[in-house]
Amino acid sequence: MGFEKNEEMVAGFPLHYYIDQWDTPKESTKAFAKFVNDNLVNSKNILDLGAGSGAPTAYLANKAPNVNFVAADNEAKCIEIGESILAKRKINNLTLELLDWNKLQPTTKYDGVISLQTLSWLPDARQPLENIFKNLKPNWIAMTSLFYEGDISCKIEVNQHSINHKLPYNIYSLKEIERICAPYDYILK
Repeated sequence: MGFEKNEEMVAGFPLHYYIDQWDTPKESTKAFAKFVNDNLVNSKNILDLGAGSGAPTAYLANKAPNVNFVAADNEAKCIEIGESILAKRKINNLTLELLDWNKLQPTTKYDGVISLQTLSWLPDARQPLENIFKNLKPNWIAMTSLFYEGDISCKIEVNQHSINHKLPYNIYSLKEIERICAPYDYILK
């Protein structure tokens, strides 16, 4: 067993996690870009909730130069990292914004809302989704997370002992997600 010095942690992840993705997008980001491509073609403004430093959003922005993207996160340090990197790149259709899912203000400026791997890190799925439905009212929503096809959800607590940080990492039932979406006329595809 060997030991290395701890790297700076940002929102529960090592700093390099946010920086490396700008140059080496994750395969899941590439797959997500293909998944939402048809929606992007018909959109003008997209909000990415829980975007971290904005690296996956930057990947999408480069793929869809005629669409304006806002990469939003509730961690100021993530936005700071992203803005520092974005200042050195020529991505004119991407901005970063400090924004909390639980404090969304009513607006209809977004055609679509995306989120990659964030919902599972939230303590609950219902409230964040209802905030999107009620306050943003996008034409479409696309997100990845830990989902289960059955009618069972699992609440998991991750304890990062090295930094004394606890956070959820939940698996949400797609059947329950459908029930949350239905009153707002959103359907799963």
